[in-house]
Amino acid sequence: MGTTPLQIKQIHGCCGATVELGSKTILPGTNTALKIVLSLQGRSGALRKSFYVVSNDPTHPYYQLQMIGAAVADIEITPRSVDFGCIETNSAVQANVTVAWRTNITLAVTNVLSTTNRFAVNHRRLDGRNAVEVNIKTVPPLGFGVTRGKIILQTDHPQHKAIEVDVVAAVASDIVPVPREIVLQEQTGPPRPETRYLALRSRSGTPFTVLEVKTPDADMTVETNRIGAAGYRMTLRGIVPFESLDRKDLVIKTDNKTCG
Repeated sequence: MGTTPLQIKQIHGCCGATVELGSKTILPGTNTALKIVLSLQGRSGALRKSFYVVSNDPTHPYYQLQMIGAAVADIEITPRSVDFGCIETNSAVQANVTVAWRTNITLAVTNVLSTTNRFAVNHRRLDGRNAVEVNIKTVPPLGFGVTRGKIILQTDHPQHKAIEVDVVAAVASDIVPVPREIVLQEQTGPPRPETRYLALRSRSGTPFTVLEVKTPDADMTVETNRIGAAGYRMTLRGIVPFESLDRKDLVIKTDNKTCG
């Protein structure tokens, strides 16, 4: 037990979780309440979610908490999201998603819509099954960069009025990031900040300038070094592999007209 107040700086959770902390200052000999609510919507199977309490404790600045269990879904979505990958601006590609529900649920899909006109959608009921098949198509031309949207299935079920499927497609611009995705493995012990490297280059060799870099976490720092006139090398420091960083974007703004 310490002799000085414990200051809670931050709590890193996972996607779909809300965290409430009674007090950020804990005096010696006292305690506070931490409430974590995890939404199980769209989840199924075994779950293991980590939360990290960041404090001024010199020995354990990152304290790990875990929620372990299993979720039994009323509705199964396969695949859970659609990633068309890197496509050409005039490509018309498509993918199918199956939405199935348990036999003890009475449900009808009343409408299916897309949050962006870059993805077209239609659906059909599958014969002999409590399921529908949703067909998603890209609508060219797509702009350079990443296009994101959601497909929303509206139903007559009071507890499942809207079922959402995330959709993403990327159109290659003149600027190429390597790697396109930064992968971090969850650490078994106390989390430690990691360093990763990123390169940017122009396919055409056109000179460009990096104007701004926005990180998904305020503690991350970025060192940018030019490589010739048409490339950069970036050093990303202070990346702590919290689950809250999953699917978050590192936004790089340039003066290149094909991507911005």
